[in-house]
Amino acid sequence: MANNVANNINQIARCANVTNKVYKEDIEEVESLAGQIIDPLLFLQTKVLQLKR
Repeated sequence: MANNVANNINQIARCANVTNKVYKEDIEEVESLAGQIIDPLLFLQTKVLQLKR
C-alpha cells in the first residue's frame, strides 16, 4: 500500500513539474494519500514506544 501511495504522489509531482501547474484535485488526492500512510505510521510508533517501556 505504501508503495502505491508513494507512486501516486510521485506521478502528481511529475505532472506538476512538467506542466508547472498544481490542481486542487491533485492537492486533495495527496492529502488523502498522505492520510492513508500517516495513520498506520502513528499506530506503529505507538506500539514501538510501548515496547520500549
